[in-house]
Amino acid sequence: MAVMPPAIAIMVLGGLSVLQALGAAAVGVADTSNSDDGARIMSCIVCLLLAGFGAFVLYAANRMRQLRGYGISMAAAIMVMIPCVTMYCWFPGVGIGIWALVVLGNPDVREALKNVPADL
Repeated sequence: MAVMPPAIAIMVLGGLSVLQALGAAAVGVADTSNSDDGARIMSCIVCLLLAGFGAFVLYAANRMRQLRGYGISMAAAIMVMIPCVTMYCWFPGVGIGIWALVVLGNPDVREALKNVPADL
C-alpha cells in the first residue's frame, strides 16, 4: 500500500533520532570539562526526553506501517517535521513528513486506517 514507504522513512528518522539523543546524553555524562553538574544533568534530561520523542515517532510510524491508527499516524508525520524531535535529520524530515501527510490525506488510506481499531 502507499503508506509503507513514508512509514519506513519515518521509522528510519525516528531510529536515528533516538541514537542521536542517546549519543548526546552519553557525551554529556562523559564530559568532565564542564564543572557545573546541574547543567550536565539538565542536558542529559533533555537528551533523554528527545530520545523519548524519537521512540514515540518510531512506534507511531510502525503503527502507520501496520495500518493501525489514523491519529497516531498523523502525529508521527507531524512530529518528524519538528526540528527538536528529529535533531540533525530535520531537513529530510520536512520532506518525508509532507510526503506522509499527503499519503495520509488520501481518502482510501484514511478509510483503511480508521476502520482498524487503534489498540495499544
